Amino acid sequence: MSHTDWDLKLPYFLWAYRATPHSTTGYSPFFLLHGREVVTPANENLRPKVPKPTRGPKLIESLKASLRQAYSAVARANRKSYVANKERYDKRAKLRSFEVGSYVYLFKPARKPGLSKKIFSVCSGRYRVTAKLSELNYEILGQSGRKYVVHLRRLKACHGTAGSDYPPAAKWPRRSRQKRDTMFRPDTETDTCPTAILAYQLASDKTLADDSPSTPPASPLASRPATSPPSAGEPDTAERKDPTFLPSDTPRSNRELAIGRSTPPVTRSQTRDNFSE
Repeated sequence: MSHTDWDLKLPYFLWAYRATPHSTTGYSPFFLLHGREVVTPANENLRPKVPKPTRGPKLIESLKASLRQAYSAVARANRKSYVANKERYDKRAKLRSFEVGSYVYLFKPARKPGLSKKIFSVCSGRYRVTAKLSELNYEILGQSGRKYVVHLRRLKACHGTAGSDYPPAAKWPRRSRQKRDTMFRPDTETDTCPTAILAYQLASDKTLADDSPSTPPASPLASRPATSPPSAGEPDTAERKDPTFLPSDTPRSNRELAIGRSTPPVTRSQTRDNFSE
């Protein structure tokens, strides 16, 4: 079986599961649903040749009686299995509880995409227990001021914090934008260093230089040389879109450059004729 044809093999696995007796109930799922076991070709060949019972009220009553007996046996087996599983679990289970006001860690295994699993911490916190809702559910308070109701299995005691106050939520200071005229202005009470005063003077000089009138830049056409008269085969300057365009003196094709064969290439038939002569 491969990973591409599993859907074709799935009916065979389901048939084997439904025809196998369960370890707890002692009956197969097929028997509990239909009141009889699965009839396979091998079982049909091994059966003794006896006349089949006629279908009637007696067959229906016997089927109901067998199903009723099987259901009662399954109920007793389930209760017995439940008691055995509970005893096995209680041998290793430990009862835990947290007092109101104590600090705990919260188990949060989910991580955001891009974070490494090796250095990711599955426990976050710390949180403070604010209320005990039941033996298994607690209400905790986070550092952001938000409350959560979580299960006991997601909590872990935080030691060494008894009697400490809960830290307030951290607030990042907002950066305020300063105006251009007050960016480098020194404060007489705080900024008395020469560096701040020098920076303010340089900024003031730069502002005055920007505000002063300046000569307009020279036109780029003035620095270009005068255009030469058009060569033969080229349109007049008045018909051009760019009057400063200067044509290139480089030939435009290999024929003008005289690159190539002066005679056509010799074919195979001509070479063969030359050798025969």
